[in-house]
Amino acid sequence: MAIFVGTTNALAEEAFWRALPVAVFPGDKVRGWLWPAAWFPAWRLVPLTAAGAGRRSAAALLTGAALIGAGYGWVAVTTGSVAPVLGPHAVTDASGVRAAKELWLGYRES
Repeated sequence: MAIFVGTTNALAEEAFWRALPVAVFPGDKVRGWLWPAAWFPAWRLVPLTAAGAGRRSAAALLTGAALIGAGYGWVAVTTGSVAPVLGPHAVTDASGVRAAKELWLGYRES
């Protein structure tokens, strides 16, 4: 299940946060890379806030998302493709499915 969820989420995020801006703003590093890289972690604030995440755990997650967003965005804007980051993104997301269920949904496996 984690592989399916991680892969689906990675494909959707790469399409929305990297492929679309690069396609719409080719050669524009601000609108094609930096702007989406800034919003990539920001959109995670809503589920974190709703879940009541503490400041320390939220800061760690947002910092990680910012680094990943900037790095993956740089790859997308310089290569013109999200293909090189799809695999690593899917692995990252699949490995965090259990933690996300616990943090966002309050679900704990026995």
